[in-house]
Amino acid sequence: VRELLFKALQEKNITSPFGERIYISRKKAARKKFTDENLADKVLTQYGFDSVCMEDYSFFEQIAIMRKAKCLITITGAGTINAFFMNEDAHLIDLPHKDYITKSQYKFHFYKLCNILGIRYSALFLEREDNPDVWHYSLQNLYFDEKKITEYLDANL
Repeated sequence: VRELLFKALQEKNITSPFGERIYISRKKAARKKFTDENLADKVLTQYGFDSVCMEDYSFFEQIAIMRKAKCLITITGAGTINAFFMNEDAHLIDLPHKDYITKSQYKFHFYKLCNILGIRYSALFLEREDNPDVWHYSLQNLYFDEKKITEYLDANL
């Protein structure tokens, strides 16, 4: 399926307007985003990441963005599946909240996918809000841990 989509992408002559480091931002989302999206954008831009709201792009434009990306950083969620379109030896930095370490329903599917595709996978577990108006822990907003993330990026980019 990937190869068929890559071929169609080539035939459509769609290319990415972004660089090789992508941050999939959820700033337009109602939930499961950073409590301080401006800080996340600022810090990640300093490391050469382009902030991208994938909902602004067509399916094939999203594939082109991921095909060019050598490093993707994103909060764990449906948008993380875009790693499926990254090239072998690319790097996915997944940002789940720390509850995922102990909750049995989270099975690290993105780690498994990356392992099959030859994509380097890393997870940085972050703290989350505890908003009583949000019915499920997995939908809570995350705190952008600047220290943890910058230390990781300094050591691994």
